[in-house]
Amino acid sequence: MEGWIKLHRQFINWEWYDDNNTKVLFLHLMLTVNHKDKKYRGKLIKRGEIITSYDKLANETHLTVRKIRTSLNKLKTTNEIAIKTSSKGTVIQLVNYDKYQTETNKTTNERQTNDKQTTTNKNVKNNKNEIIKEKNKKEKRFEYVINGVGKLVNQTQDHLNKNIKLYGKENIKQITEI
Repeated sequence: MEGWIKLHRQFINWEWYDDNNTKVLFLHLMLTVNHKDKKYRGKLIKRGEIITSYDKLANETHLTVRKIRTSLNKLKTTNEIAIKTSSKGTVIQLVNYDKYQTETNKTTNERQTNDKQTTTNKNVKNNKNEIIKEKNKKEKRFEYVINGVGKLVNQTQDHLNKNIKLYGKENIKQITEI
């Protein structure tokens, strides 16, 4: 499973907050119900619903089946959940799931889109900076080579001029033709 759920700070004022078993079960249901409609063995399980069993919930929450049954009944009496039993399992619906989760999903999607755009722009800027740095390095290397070749040419010319003075122009021509 991926994603996250919205949990408002007012949750600590919820009537079942001090009942640890009911709180654990409710939070588990919030985390495990479908966040979008899905089919399971030919049956549509809607957003905010889960198909499960008391045994499975007991294993997942580390509560006993009796504690699961008691907590489900408490949640049912305050209209937090609705339970439908069938031959394929028990479907538990969080009655106010859309109220709890809808606003967050819209805001989250907008924020993710904005964050992705910002990140992309930063990446493009970073790539441009890297390209500019690399170009500057290449230009400096080229400038260094050109300067080095220029110095070498000047040194060679100076050496040649000294030899011309020492040996004469005609003697140098004969040496270079060989």
